[in-house]
Amino acid sequence: MTKHKLIGPFKQVITFASAPLHGPMTDDHLHIIPDAGIVVQQGHIIGIGAFDHLAESVYAVEEIRTPSVALPG
Repeated sequence: MTKHKLIGPFKQVITFASAPLHGPMTDDHLHIIPDAGIVVQQGHIIGIGAFDHLAESVYAVEEIRTPSVALPG
């Protein structure tokens, strides 16, 4: 079994999940998750969400100690 690693907590994680593939993008297309974490497995992002919730189900945490914003991708 490969272990998951949680990276965070970030002040915000900004995803582009709602962004259009073509054409202009507005602020409404950004999905901002406060107090978030990113779960990775073998170098691939497999989850993004509330850090405290994700911390309940992962094996290792890479703690971010300074206020940071992440743009995963």
